[in-house]
Amino acid sequence: MYRGITFVQSEAERVRGVMTAMASRKRAVVQTAPTTEAKEQAFAQMLAGGRGRFTFMVSYVGQWKLPALGAYIREFWTHVPQANDLLVEISAVNGRIFLTVHQCLGDDRVIREFLGELEREGIPYEACKLIRNDVARFPQPLRI
Repeated sequence: MYRGITFVQSEAERVRGVMTAMASRKRAVVQTAPTTEAKEQAFAQMLAGGRGRFTFMVSYVGQWKLPALGAYIREFWTHVPQANDLLVEISAVNGRIFLTVHQCLGDDRVIREFLGELEREGIPYEACKLIRNDVARFPQPLRI
């Protein structure tokens, strides 16, 4: 069922519509907020509002489109600069499925329970690494 939902949500017209709405909303904030501080506050409220609406997000990156190169890929990681409290990115390369789990939670209870569920169901997995989010941070320019 979820695979079908993913296909429907990935249709070009649906993606175009969602992206157009998001761009319009962001453009409106940029045009109407009078100062940099007001823009930052508006965008912070948008992010906080999303966190209040759902507890997790699953994103299907998709299947690797270049099979000749896929044979050389041993691990596939996705990094997002701003994740929900719990975000799972799913990708498929060279017959393998990769999950990148982003979490902003206080402990690792959720991922440990998920790995325990895989074990209980006899699903083999390899936990490659645990790292802090290493997406580059770009500080705001100095304000005078």
